[in-house]
Amino acid sequence: MKIFRTFVSHKSPYSPMDIGSKCKYPLDVLSNFTETNLEYDGVAIRSIEGFLQALKTPDIDTQKEICSLVGYAAKKAGNKLKKKNIYDGEHLYWQGRTFSRHSEEYQKLLKRIYALKYSEDINFRNALNKTGNHVLTHSIGKDNPSQTVLTTNEFISLLLSLRNTKPVRFIDKMKLMFKRITNNIKRTWTNNYNKVTQAILINS
Repeated sequence: MKIFRTFVSHKSPYSPMDIGSKCKYPLDVLSNFTETNLEYDGVAIRSIEGFLQALKTPDIDTQKEICSLVGYAAKKAGNKLKKKNIYDGEHLYWQGRTFSRHSEEYQKLLKRIYALKYSEDINFRNALNKTGNHVLTHSIGKDNPSQTVLTTNEFISLLLSLRNTKPVRFIDKMKLMFKRITNNIKRTWTNNYNKVTQAILINS
C-alpha cells in the first residue's frame, strides 16, 4: 500500500490520490494530523485531529487541551478517552453541547470546522486545490461511524465540497457577525419594550 501511496501516477486528471500524513505534497497537508492555527468558538485548534478527538469528551477543559495537540499526540489522547469509556461511539460533545454521532447537527459541525480551515489555512486550501480533479481516497480510514468520529466517506465528501471553491472572506464573516449582533440587539430591545408596555398596561 505504501508503494501505491508514494508512487501512484498522477498523469490522469482523475487517477486516485491517497491522503496520509506520510505522503508527499499535497496529500500530506490534507491529513488531519497536519498542524494548523485556527480558533473556533473561542478555542485554539492546532490540528483537525485534535478537534475531532476532543469531541469524545464532555469536559470543556479537556476539550481545549486536546485541541492544542497535533498529529499522533491528539490521536493518542482520543484513544485514552475510549479506553476509559468516556467515549461510547454514539455521542459527541462540543462546548457544552451533545451531538448524536448520526445526527445532521453533527454533520453541520464537521462542515463548519472544515470550511473554517479552508478559509483560514492557506496551505491547506492550496494543497486541496492542487489535487485538481483527481479522485481522493483515504485508505487508512474507517467506514463504520460507530468506530470513528470521521468516516472515510465523510472526510472525502467534506474535502470535495470545498475543493476549488471561493473561501469566505474575512470581511464577509465580519458582516455576518455584525448582522447577528444587530439582530440580537433588536430582539432584546423588542422583548424589553413589550415587557415594559405590558407592565404599564397592567398597572394603569
